[in-house]
Amino acid sequence: MKRLLSRLSGFAANAVATGLATLLSISLIINLHGPADWSVFAVAQSAGLAGAVLVGFGWAVIGPATVAPLSAAERRREYSIAVRTRTTIFVAVACIATVVILSTARGLAIYLPVAIAYASTGLSSLWYYVGTGQAWPSFFRDALPRAAASAVAPLAALMGATQPILGGVILTGSFIALVSSWRFVNAEAQGTILKVDKAAFFASLSKQWHGLLSGGLSAIYMTLPTVLVGIMAPSAAGVFALGDKFVRLTSTALLPLTQVLQGWVPRGTADGRRSRAVRASRISALVGVCVGAALALAAPTVAFFFTQGKVPIGFELSVPMGLVLACTLTTQVLGAGCLGAYGDFRAIAISAVVGAAVGLPVLFFATAAFAAPGAMSAVVAAEIGVLLTQSVALIRHLRR
Repeated sequence: MKRLLSRLSGFAANAVATGLATLLSISLIINLHGPADWSVFAVAQSAGLAGAVLVGFGWAVIGPATVAPLSAAERRREYSIAVRTRTTIFVAVACIATVVILSTARGLAIYLPVAIAYASTGLSSLWYYVGTGQAWPSFFRDALPRAAASAVAPLAALMGATQPILGGVILTGSFIALVSSWRFVNAEAQGTILKVDKAAFFASLSKQWHGLLSGGLSAIYMTLPTVLVGIMAPSAAGVFALGDKFVRLTSTALLPLTQVLQGWVPRGTADGRRSRAVRASRISALVGVCVGAALALAAPTVAFFFTQGKVPIGFELSVPMGLVLACTLTTQVLGAGCLGAYGDFRAIAISAVVGAAVGLPVLFFATAAFAAPGAMSAVVAAEIGVLLTQSVALIRHLRR
């Protein structure tokens, strides 16, 4: 029980630091720079977070269950492969995005520094700490540097910093976190180093494709709506982005619970895995329903006080926000935790395909017809598709 409470408190500190930094940045941008600047920042941020999924290359989905049963030396080798691979992908993504934007759409160049900076969040080592159950190292070495950078960025903007400087501040936080985590993992291995040969390298990468597919498709239907609303209904981009942030922040606040469950289900004996999976799925579903309902009811009032009425949220948007949150909290555990414990990463990828297949067609029509509420409803449809697919796959495993 003591170890469980320590993990919960550590991951809670992680979530609080990230959430407070995000709230501070949103509040400063909206109240000091106005809804228009917030819309621009939100679109750039969403584009960057979509790129972060590509940079992460599936480790956020597959990584926790992969490293949980490994020895310290094997974990170091897996982490080393992840760092090398993702750093290379990040540099490639940043270079390609810069060349494409500057050569084809210079008008979008204002988005570029912030987008590249948020793409660097794909380098996060959180997956490693979740899989190994090391909550407090996660806070000090990963969450804190990122949160500090996110908080400093809008303050720098207040002092007249340009977009490239803002991006540089956020990017610096990401690389400080990466270096700090690298040192920690090396120290944990206590000098026992397993060689990263070709066989180990490609064996590790082959496991990540399902996670990359799952995360990539999820990113499309979770981040594309903000960009699409910004294009099809610019006046509604700010309110949708704020609603989306409320969903993500609430999900972040519950990360301590989902992260502990994700690391708990794959551990122990195979005989106990079934009961752990059942208990974890029930807990996540119950929490999802309760917190989703609370968000749907509270979001309009919170938005009014948070933005001083500049970006209002109505129940037509807050209700689908609550539904998205309920589904997301449940699938975070069903997927990476329960299905990951059974090694069924293919089912996780298939659920993302189903979500994208359901959500994307709805997204274009609903956004055009109903603006922000329509886009959020499309995300609901996608998340329900993911939830049903993962539930069916998990039930199949439990009945064996």
